Amino acid sequence: MKRFLIGGVLAVVCGVCPMVPRITVAASAGELEPTEVTIAAEVLAEEAAQTARELLQQSGIQGGLVVHAGCGEGRLTAALGGGEAYLVHGLEEEPGRRERAREHIRSQGRYGSIAIGAWNGSHLPYAENLVNLLVVEQTVELCSEEIMRVLAPLGVALLKQDEGWTKLVKPWPAGLDEWTHYLHNPSNNAVAADAVVGPPQRVPSSIKLCRRPWRWPRVACSSKMRPTWSA
Repeated sequence: MKRFLIGGVLAVVCGVCPMVPRITVAASAGELEPTEVTIAAEVLAEEAAQTARELLQQSGIQGGLVVHAGCGEGRLTAALGGGEAYLVHGLEEEPGRRERAREHIRSQGRYGSIAIGAWNGSHLPYAENLVNLLVVEQTVELCSEEIMRVLAPLGVALLKQDEGWTKLVKPWPAGLDEWTHYLHNPSNNAVAADAVVGPPQRVPSSIKLCRRPWRWPRVACSSKMRPTWSA
């Protein structure tokens, strides 16, 4: 439970849902009975921003595709777009909440790099090894196999629990070599010890987002046959 002072009125946030908290407001003089009201938008925004900062710090993810499953009305979803390095996709089953989430993001002028989509609540609509950070609300039930399927190698899933957020990390796959330099490694020998190399078949697991979001990125294949985004 968190308390804020708004215009001399004490507002107490009762955590029913992190996206749509219920607010109990009582006059500071104590003359009125507590009444549930809608909290000021700036307080909701600050709550979401603080949660997003904590989640991004806990995850250690510094860019890429962020998915928010069970995004509600989109306040945390919008806050997870921490900069140009992030592409955020919120998923919501309920059409009314989904539309309110879109309206919220549009009101900030950020729709595009942050977007809201529909889903069936169980199957994540992504190819394998794509998502860098998956944030799952407590109201969402996802099996561990589905979570690990969509996460990129070393990708992170944060699952909301009663006591906080549980962190899962997808391990680096066996047989997948690392390409740390333009020609594989410091030896400049463009031959990798990679047992899973092959022609690209899907959207890549490692992406560099275009700094000009109004332009579509194009896919370029490197010599290691792992496509990357380029401007």
